[in-house]
Amino acid sequence: ISIGYNAGQFRQFAGLSLTEKETVYRIYSKKEKTDMPLEKGMSVLGVSGVKGKPLYTYRSGDGGTRPFMWKTARSDYYFGVTSLLNDSFLTAKALRSAFGESAGGTLLYLRLEDISPMSDETLLYEAGSYLHKRHIPFILAVIPVYLNPENGEKVYLADKPKMVSVLKKLQQMGGSIIIHGYTHAYRYSETGEGFEFWDAKADQPITSENADDTPVKLEKEQDFPNEKAYRAYVKPFREKEKIYTRTKLEQAIDDLTELGLYPLS
Repeated sequence: ISIGYNAGQFRQFAGLSLTEKETVYRIYSKKEKTDMPLEKGMSVLGVSGVKGKPLYTYRSGDGGTRPFMWKTARSDYYFGVTSLLNDSFLTAKALRSAFGESAGGTLLYLRLEDISPMSDETLLYEAGSYLHKRHIPFILAVIPVYLNPENGEKVYLADKPKMVSVLKKLQQMGGSIIIHGYTHAYRYSETGEGFEFWDAKADQPITSENADDTPVKLEKEQDFPNEKAYRAYVKPFREKEKIYTRTKLEQAIDDLTELGLYPLS
């Protein structure tokens, strides 16, 4: 299964090209032979250059019919969507079909929360093993760094080899690792207790690239003569917030993958 851009770089989709990107409000199911209206516009990528059959199509602005979800002759699937959140129901339906699952059932996961370097690895292993033996899918919400609010010291997952070993074992048992922030804390709050991507004390977005910097108290929109002036004011802060968020997530991914732990999100 390939989703979005750059699918043509994979051998299974060699020759695939994207004809256009378009926002559509109605699609057609080849299998069900029905039109499907969409409550919100869906950003899709037209597909060409592969052998097989289209699963879903849309009518282009020039009046032609374009496929954007495709099953190849070798049973590989391509989904021409730019965001899985565009229409989550359609995406889930297509993925069920690709994995051979029938509709009607609901798959639930049990999430083991706030796993940090200071967590009890023995209890974690007992919980994960219990779920594994009973064939219950589970998610491991991992925080790579523990931040001590009293002195600002950081404890890294790499400093806890027993915890890393337990996480690897649970990963091999089928546990899905997800990133639950980098420290799950902002400035001097305790890991797992506060927010990392929101300044809860000031009740506003993050205003700096570095959490150690003193935050700026943002002016309110009503303090400006018009929306344009307000947008110009907050733009540099929004850019800093983006850099802050991206840096934290990339650090978390790097820290985990270097330890042989592979986050799914």
